[in-house]
Amino acid sequence: MIFMNDIENTIKEYGYLSFQTKKEDWSEYKLSDGTIIKIKIVPLKLLKIDKNRPVNSAVLLATFSPSEFRGEPTPPPTNDDEMKEALKEIDMKFEKINEPWNEYEVEGDITLFVKAVATSISSTKLYDPAGEPVYFVSHQVLTKKNPPI
Repeated sequence: MIFMNDIENTIKEYGYLSFQTKKEDWSEYKLSDGTIIKIKIVPLKLLKIDKNRPVNSAVLLATFSPSEFRGEPTPPPTNDDEMKEALKEIDMKFEKINEPWNEYEVEGDITLFVKAVATSISSTKLYDPAGEPVYFVSHQVLTKKNPPI
């Protein structure tokens, strides 16, 4: 039987950093069409290389649209031409509701801050498997650490 301490020690032996979630929230935006977009960056693992701390992360995105925006599911685009054809409104106007810094304690002495910032949002003619409208969201991942070493 492997205990949690053994797992953490093995992860460290492999060259990764241990971290704990301190605070994790969504960045939230309201689009000009009334849709709400929520986006979050979730760190999966931190690789220790020469004092750098590259973050391997996943992007979580959720849309909340008025019911009249829903439609029949469509297949996703398979090439650039289909992606261009799927676009409906490029670079929509949106209001920032919330862009919090998420906090992660790295091996007990460093706090890593991460947040997602939407830079451009476009609506499409596409619908996901649940019939929800699909939006393309360009974003940046901002990071900082304390202490800033």
